[in-house]
Amino acid sequence: MATYVFPGQGAQFKGMGSELFREFKDMVREANAIVGYDIEELCMFDKHNLLSKTEYTQPALFVVNALSYLKNRQENNEKIDYFAGHSLGEYNALFAADVFDFETGVKLVEKRGQLMSMARGGGMSAVIGLDQNTIEQIISINKFNLEIANCNSPSQIVVSGLKEDVTAAREYFLEEGAKHYVILNVSGAFHSRHMQEYSRMFADYVGQFSFNKPSVPVISNVHAEPYSDHLIHQFLIEQMTNRVNWTGSIRYLLEQGQTEFVEVGPGQVLTKLIDAIQQTTTIEVTKSISTQKEVSEYTQTTLNKLGESSFQQVYDVKLSYMVSFLPKGITSAEMIIKLARSNILGFYGASGLPLDRIEQDLTYINKELGKLQPFGVGILGGAYNSNDQEILKLLLKHKVANLEIQGYKNITPALVQFRAEGLVRDDHGIVSINHRIIAQAKSIEDAEIFLSPAPAYLLEDMVLKGLLSQEKAEWLMNIPMVDDLYVESTITETNRMLDSAVLLPAVIKMRDLRTRSTSWPRTRIGSAMQIGSPETTGLSFFLGADFVVTRSINQATVEAGLSNMAKSMLDRARDKNSAIVPKVDCFESGEYTMVLHDNMYFAERADLLYRLFYNNDSWYEIDEEERNRIQELYLGQTFEQVQDNLSAILPKSILKRAERNGKVAMAHIYYWYLEQAQDLAITGDMRHSGEYHICFDQAAAACNNWLSGTEMETWENRRVDKLAEKLMLEAEMYLNERLSELKS
Repeated sequence: MATYVFPGQGAQFKGMGSELFREFKDMVREANAIVGYDIEELCMFDKHNLLSKTEYTQPALFVVNALSYLKNRQENNEKIDYFAGHSLGEYNALFAADVFDFETGVKLVEKRGQLMSMARGGGMSAVIGLDQNTIEQIISINKFNLEIANCNSPSQIVVSGLKEDVTAAREYFLEEGAKHYVILNVSGAFHSRHMQEYSRMFADYVGQFSFNKPSVPVISNVHAEPYSDHLIHQFLIEQMTNRVNWTGSIRYLLEQGQTEFVEVGPGQVLTKLIDAIQQTTTIEVTKSISTQKEVSEYTQTTLNKLGESSFQQVYDVKLSYMVSFLPKGITSAEMIIKLARSNILGFYGASGLPLDRIEQDLTYINKELGKLQPFGVGILGGAYNSNDQEILKLLLKHKVANLEIQGYKNITPALVQFRAEGLVRDDHGIVSINHRIIAQAKSIEDAEIFLSPAPAYLLEDMVLKGLLSQEKAEWLMNIPMVDDLYVESTITETNRMLDSAVLLPAVIKMRDLRTRSTSWPRTRIGSAMQIGSPETTGLSFFLGADFVVTRSINQATVEAGLSNMAKSMLDRARDKNSAIVPKVDCFESGEYTMVLHDNMYFAERADLLYRLFYNNDSWYEIDEEERNRIQELYLGQTFEQVQDNLSAILPKSILKRAERNGKVAMAHIYYWYLEQAQDLAITGDMRHSGEYHICFDQAAAACNNWLSGTEMETWENRRVDKLAEKLMLEAEMYLNERLSELKS
């Protein structure tokens, strides 16, 4: 089993490729025509000392590596299991795997070299003899503007950052035990966040090329795992601003059973590094329930053991489990159909979509499902989502009986009307509830509102206005506003998660007290406490939840309404790849939301916009240079153009407030940026992948950890219904195991 590896910048030397240029004359001429100089002369003689300069090194080394590989294949036809390359060498790995041809490879590395050579004010240094954790601690404690750029081996790590910090850090690393601290002869902070400007320029260039699926797996430097077919552009762009995880890449290959490594190109630099990595790597094999076949061995009776049986009966589903909606159709019509056909409850994400799109999708869902299968529609509350009345009219028109609401802090007339339209009294005087509402609660106060009937003053006002009959108003006085309520954590800047494990029992206790002291129907209480693994699912039921709610984990499924690129970014992410950004509806309360932050600048930009909002009373108080930069890089248009665009989608009441209050107008800028960034993730615009606004919380991270090494590791193999079944089955197993341990 062989892995071919290609060296990167630093392996070049005068005279390299001497035995290759004459044999591959046509290819050399092709490369010369692209770069505009004689590569053979540069490599053989280097008369002007250019070979060490980045813009010349990269094309020259790519050509020599490529020709070396072609020569090898002429002489050796052994089967190759994997390709990998160190930094620049990764382009040779992709060339060898038929992702692009020789001409494209030369063009890419020439552009890459040109852009990297433009970087100024940065530096890099090789730290020999310290491990990664020690290096990160030294950087953190001393607040150096540095980051790890290359993990070449466990004891050879390169740091990158501002030139003055690279120089100043030398004595600190040596004092902590580094054997050597070698400052490299480069002008830029390569493989760090300081290369973002050049990365964006490279993204624009890369976008013009189309790539093929690798014929042999290629290991990504950044992710230390094989390239995803859908993310080749993204991985190439990421490489410029992220560390070269060579140690992780080789360890991944060792875990796959790779034992033979062939270095192709000048020198033996990588061979020595691989030897060092092998000497410090122990491969462990773990076993878990991982395949769908294993899951299917459990019977259907196991599926419905967890949770409240009345939830399953009322909604006609097989699980006490619900897929909560994400807006803008991310929880898509296709997802709802897939769930309903498997008798699992899901809610279509209507908020943020135009009404004609919502009606089109509801027509499609009803046509596919008929009248019997369970599903619902979800809407968001808040000032920026004020079209709930129009959406609820569509639900009535299409006879949708189930509604999920998120972000509501009070009961609105539209909710009361939806509830009232489903009330029917039979001949015996018994009122049945045919329009069901499931509400999100993030506090005791939220729960108290929804566990109670609609406020009397609101019912009276609606009767006076002719919006509600007196009879139905009287019925509503004895019916809680919701049939089901689920608790969910609130995220703040200082506390990433206000624990719903505390909130859940408190809300259950409040519900039980109300049920005993009134004649109101019993409201079921569910949990959305970061449900993404069997453990958190089992814990929710152990704490008394009647049902569980998932949301973020369903984005990385085949049926989700996100782009393939966004899904591929999601399914490989872990907890460290998350960040928090303020929610535009919750500036005053300080509530945040968790987003994906893997080689992306969306979170930093969102945070800067919020800080500008916080520190200024008007857009025009901001420094003109800063305003222009934001308009050009963040918004892609002027402040005034954003306001004009918002006038077509925001309620008039909000727009009038913005005219009177500059701070409200600034909040609109933030809202616009978040909305546009979410649209980019949905459409999959590769040129702006660093600005994707993607929900990624602890549940999504836990789900990826849980599914790692299973058939569902990648989104292409995650079906939303099978994910639900697997999660509930393994939660049941987890609870049984824990209870058995406690008994023993």
